[in-house]
Amino acid sequence: MLETVTLSQDYYLENFFRLIHWVLEKYEDLLTEKEIQYGKDILSWPRDASRLYVRLILRTGPYFRKDKLSYAEIESLTEAIRTLENHGYLQVGPDFELEEIWSLFTKPEWVDILGKWTDKRIPKSIKKEDLLEMADEMSFVDIKSDLLNEYEILWPLKQEEMWLYRLLFFGNLYQDMSEFLLEDLGVQKFEPYEIRKEDRTFQSRKSVDQILELSDWWDSLYQAIEEDNLPEVIELKESLIKIKPVDGFVERRQMKAWTYLGRVFEKYQFWDAALSCYELSVCPPARERRIRTLEKLGKLEEAVSLCDQLVLDGPDVTEQEFLRHFPTKLHKKLGRSYPSTTRPKYQTVNWKIKQNFEAPVEVQTLNFYEARGWQGIYTENRMWNALFSLLIWEPTFQSAPGAFHHPFQRGPNDFLSATFYPRRKDHIEAHLDHWERISRNGHFVQNLEELYQAKYLTAHQLLSWKNVPFKDLKTAIQVIPFAQIRTLLERWLQHPGKHSSGFPDLFLWKNSEYLLVEVKSPNDQLQSSQKGWLQFFNDHNIPYEVAKIAWL
Repeated sequence: MLETVTLSQDYYLENFFRLIHWVLEKYEDLLTEKEIQYGKDILSWPRDASRLYVRLILRTGPYFRKDKLSYAEIESLTEAIRTLENHGYLQVGPDFELEEIWSLFTKPEWVDILGKWTDKRIPKSIKKEDLLEMADEMSFVDIKSDLLNEYEILWPLKQEEMWLYRLLFFGNLYQDMSEFLLEDLGVQKFEPYEIRKEDRTFQSRKSVDQILELSDWWDSLYQAIEEDNLPEVIELKESLIKIKPVDGFVERRQMKAWTYLGRVFEKYQFWDAALSCYELSVCPPARERRIRTLEKLGKLEEAVSLCDQLVLDGPDVTEQEFLRHFPTKLHKKLGRSYPSTTRPKYQTVNWKIKQNFEAPVEVQTLNFYEARGWQGIYTENRMWNALFSLLIWEPTFQSAPGAFHHPFQRGPNDFLSATFYPRRKDHIEAHLDHWERISRNGHFVQNLEELYQAKYLTAHQLLSWKNVPFKDLKTAIQVIPFAQIRTLLERWLQHPGKHSSGFPDLFLWKNSEYLLVEVKSPNDQLQSSQKGWLQFFNDHNIPYEVAKIAWL
């Protein structure tokens, strides 16, 4: 059990220092002298100045009132402000629009401020937004002068450098310093994987600048969507074309943008624009959406041809279900026959159970099987994801180019994708061979338990520690032959993100045999992820059944 700790007063500052040191160590060669100096300045100032600057840049701003700042660890706020101002990192009394500092003052404060510049009586019941409209009719110059005479408005500068450092550390701009807190508080521990300089996310400054450009592009797109501004969306399509990715990292980010933009155009029924977006991406579901868009445009032959090509290229797991039915629809529209896929047959049983409204159907079904001599657990995906994750723990956290952005990850960047296994195939297979030898030697349970205890509560994308006690894993590996465990794991590895769901609800065992049971209550249908696993069980002789439940 991780122990919670009391944070030091400078926890946020030490964490930001850690971020700066990390960025300078890994990326100094990609930074300008000005950007390098940014980090060095923050590290070298008097402590109070560093505290204040980091406090402000980590808060929602951009403007702050000095009289509202209260930080116990800052001994002299005035001296800290003076230091930052002298170094060009803080502006006191900046130029601003009224809307930009509106939230810094309460409604009563605005009533007092505006009351000096109007003869009208301002009712106490007035809404704050109505006050802003009233202020717009007054002299902004006078109001601003009054504010700056009475209050010290602060504006921390060099925000662009701060965002750059965050991007270089996290590999994105949506994560923030709260990631450090999970470790600081003892809430979470992280695998101590290595991030070598040659494996860092960004290998060129152009790559960094293009990711920043894409970030700005996304901000503009979200705003255009919120404002229902179709002309702006069309302009953003043209601006996205101008970004010529310098590496695979930028290219993948751009493809995601093209795929998303295509869906936006579909909502506007701009089919040609949507099609042109999908043509520039292979990021799922771009190819599927491209075929569907061709159908909308009546280009059926082209859609059929693309389906055929998709089969030849090897569909992503997310596209396989689509290819099972959509080509038939296209050929039917073209007036020609097409061999329909055979409806798969699953081992199915029908049980009548007396309904208990206080328990889930899965628990009631488990009780039903236990009354017939089985032992079992209601596990769904949890047990399998835990077992598979542990079996490939070491290869998962090995250093590889672009695998990790920063030290607080729950797995490599591609862990939930189809590229995870191919990039580590040799290491994973060698590791599984090692486990197979351990299994033959009779030490499987002991070694897996040692690993489980050593890694317990370590952050992992697919492992919910507290929901998977080791006794469940112990039972599974004692009754399932390792060869079958490895067979199941091999499918899971094809796409851990997609194949981490769809496992049967129940895991049952009786003596040396086991059974997987998918429970279906009345009117409950199999999902595509479940069908995928059931078909795999059919193909590889994994004992299972679909239990269709009817209530007595």
